[in-house]
Amino acid sequence: METGVPAQFVERGQTTSHMKTNGGFMRSLNLLAVIAMALAFAFPAYAETPFSDKDFAAYSGGGKASLEGEAFVKTENGEVRNCSGESVFLAPYTPFDMDVITAFFFHIDLALKKAGPAAPYWRESSCDSQGKFTFEDIPAGTWIAITIVRWGNSSHTEGGQLAKKVDLRSGKNRIVMNMKNLKNPMFGFDLK
Repeated sequence: METGVPAQFVERGQTTSHMKTNGGFMRSLNLLAVIAMALAFAFPAYAETPFSDKDFAAYSGGGKASLEGEAFVKTENGEVRNCSGESVFLAPYTPFDMDVITAFFFHIDLALKKAGPAAPYWRESSCDSQGKFTFEDIPAGTWIAITIVRWGNSSHTEGGQLAKKVDLRSGKNRIVMNMKNLKNPMFGFDLK
């Protein structure tokens, strides 16, 4: 089995998936991120859908929903790596924000800056040392949760972005963001 691709195993009658990683795969992913960023700057019209105040009205102010979550990946060696110390963003699930997130997925901090008029509607939290995060007083509705799971040192890092569509209802909500529960684990993307 190649490393750096989603892998499935059958354990005790249940199929589980995890991401096998190695430095070569992650370097390739980083190269793809650089190319994507270069293309994004070469074509500045990254949001095909114009910003509309109407699309964002339901996301302004506080609300009665809260979100508890955790984000992690399992390495080829079975080690669990989480989003410790990283930012977690909640972005409104709107056509405009989908364009921004898709264009800047590999650099989500840049996506927030490029969100322009949508940026005030984004919410930010941080992952604790166990990879857990919380958001309070959020308007109910459909959001996109986005974070980064990475590890290594200053000269070599591995990991990547995770994004998941979240339907928040009034009261407590919970999500788990990992490679196993995403529809396209190669990119950590589950936005449909």
